[in-house]
Amino acid sequence: MEARIMSLLTDIKSLLKNEKISDKWLDIKSAADYCSLSATTLRRNVDAGKLKASKVTGKMLFKRSDLETFLG
Repeated sequence: MEARIMSLLTDIKSLLKNEKISDKWLDIKSAADYCSLSATTLRRNVDAGKLKASKVTGKMLFKRSDLETFLG
């Protein structure tokens, strides 16, 4: 029974890793909260070319994976 539970937990962990959870898009407020930085700091780093952001929809959106790379 315990081996079966461990096997299932390993399978769940593998699925979560492969799900690209880190590629969710965040608006600037959510991104600032996620990074514990101000929106102004994020905008400044986008303008400086240090952080990627999409402005296609008319508002600044960040991929969570890009934020994690930026935070390094």
